Amino acid sequence: MRVCEAVLPPGLLRCLLLPLGVPSALLDLRLRRKMGEGWRKLQVNPPGWLVWFRESVRFHMTRFVTFWPDRLANPDWQKRSDFQGLEKVKALRTAGKPVVLVCLHHGPIHILRYLLRAYGVPCAMVVLESRAERLAVREWKDRLSPPSGVPNVFCRDELREMQRFMLAGGCLLVAADYGRGKMCVVPFGPARIQVASGAFRVAHSVGATVFPISISETSGWHFTVEAGEGVVETQDVDVLAKEILHSLAGKILATPEQMHSQLADSIVSSDVVR
Repeated sequence: MRVCEAVLPPGLLRCLLLPLGVPSALLDLRLRRKMGEGWRKLQVNPPGWLVWFRESVRFHMTRFVTFWPDRLANPDWQKRSDFQGLEKVKALRTAGKPVVLVCLHHGPIHILRYLLRAYGVPCAMVVLESRAERLAVREWKDRLSPPSGVPNVFCRDELREMQRFMLAGGCLLVAADYGRGKMCVVPFGPARIQVASGAFRVAHSVGATVFPISISETSGWHFTVEAGEGVVETQDVDVLAKEILHSLAGKILATPEQMHSQLADSIVSSDVVR
């Protein structure tokens, strides 16, 4: 993968690799019923089979991008990415202030931290694996992602290290719909969503500013990363979660075909209460 990227332009390389994304997309067809439940609760029209299959192929094609995180800062890749609303995030990082970026399983989030780091936002993502469980190939990819002095991920058994990182003014990226630990249920468009409250509790404990952030693929290997308005730490974790998820809901409702099964599992009917 790395040799191919070094000698071929991204557009041509993607065309050559396209057949490799189809088998994984075909396996995703078994998730259609689960996705249908999520769409129904969100009261959106289910994307057609062809539209959804196309998005699944595009999603799996972006997995190849994780093989060259060190090259995403190069001009050929930077011109394929559009970053919006990140000026305040960068300013807080420059000032040494802690930041929490909250995303959902929607769009190609597995490359989100690599794109952010290449753009000059050195964030670390929270993952559910322990360090011992983490695959060697993932560790290798993380080591490639600059800057080398900033952790790329924090595993579930590294909470103390994560706390120290945040107290030192770090930037943490969290997918809130991972369904483990203490949970809260907040409004989400016409429905509600059950999310882990960990990101919001960390923000509260260190006085971090929290930003909703999303990523979408606008065309083949062209990405838009957008951060919403930041919310300064409040005394009520549920209120903080409500504000951030309200901002993210609009993105998901606008492009339901890019929703992942993890997010669909987190959507609950509007009559569910805590």
